Amino acid sequence: MNRFSCHSLKSGTTDWEIWVSLGFTSEKYGREDVLHIVCGFHDDDEEPLEGIWLERTDQSEGGSGLATCVTLCADCIRVQLTSRGVKTLGFDAEIVEFDFQKDQEGAEEIRDAFLDMRSEPNGFQIHIA
Repeated sequence: MNRFSCHSLKSGTTDWEIWVSLGFTSEKYGREDVLHIVCGFHDDDEEPLEGIWLERTDQSEGGSGLATCVTLCADCIRVQLTSRGVKTLGFDAEIVEFDFQKDQEGAEEIRDAFLDMRSEPNGFQIHIA
């Protein structure tokens, strides 16, 4: 398992998606590392569900189908990666946890964003513990 401590928690909504960004420090990217968790709105019943899009520092390190589940816990986000997700995102393990303080700036907003993601058809990989 990989475990990181978040120094930044951001979230938002656009016309086409709900997103959460977790800023953390790693050996690979230093303090500039980030994991974006994105749930696109599903407006067309004829389009297949894509699920959650995960992206590390840019789109070359991202895609859908990279995680089997993303779980919001009281003080961490646990990401269960597929083998493709481990390779694409460049982590060392299939389970990656991102710790944060319950009262950390942005924590309440990411909880709300995860609840919103969970209610979307593409949010089927989102779990709330």
